[in-house]
Amino acid sequence: MKPHQISALNFLLKKEDSENNKPEALWYHHDNAWLRNYCEKDSNSSAKEPNHNRSQGSILADDMGLGKTLTTLAFILATSDNARNFQQADPNKRSAATLVICPLATLSNWKNEIDLHFRDHAIPYEVFHGNNRKSLTSEDLQSTMLILTTYEMIGTSGNKKHPNQHNIGALDLFWFRIVLDEAQ
Repeated sequence: MKPHQISALNFLLKKEDSENNKPEALWYHHDNAWLRNYCEKDSNSSAKEPNHNRSQGSILADDMGLGKTLTTLAFILATSDNARNFQQADPNKRSAATLVICPLATLSNWKNEIDLHFRDHAIPYEVFHGNNRKSLTSEDLQSTMLILTTYEMIGTSGNKKHPNQHNIGALDLFWFRIVLDEAQ
C-alpha cells in the first residue's frame, strides 16, 4: 500500500475504534482562546454524556484512482476479528460481513482488486447480484467477510413490482459495516 492509503487506513481504524473514538472539536481559532474554549464546549456538550450507540462511520473521499477500494479492503481485513465478535453476539440477526453497495459498473473492480491483492480466501466474499443471489443462503451472507451487491439490488427491496424477488432487505440482517461506493 502507498503512504496515503496507509494514512487513510489508520484514519478508518481510528474512527471505528469505539474505545478511542473521542469527540473532537468541530473547529477552533488559534488566536482567540476564549472563543476556542466556548466553541469546544458547545460542540462537545452532548458528547460528554456516554453514548454507546454513537455512530462510528466515516467518509473516504479520495480522488479517483488513489486506491479507495484497496484501502477499504485492507480495512475490512484488519477488522475481521471485530466482525466475527459482532456476529457471534447475536448469530441469528447479525452478519460478520461488510455489505458493499456499488454501481454495477464497479462490481467487477471490487472482485478484481480482491483477486489481485489478496491471497486465496484472505477476504472471502459473495456477490449478491443477478441469478447468483438465488443460490446464496442466509448463512452464506452472515458468515462471509464481504458481500458485494449493487444499488439495483437494494432498490428492489420492498418493490411492489417484484414482491417475490430475493433481495438483501428481506433478510432483515444487521451488517457489521455498510460501504456505499460511488454514493451520490
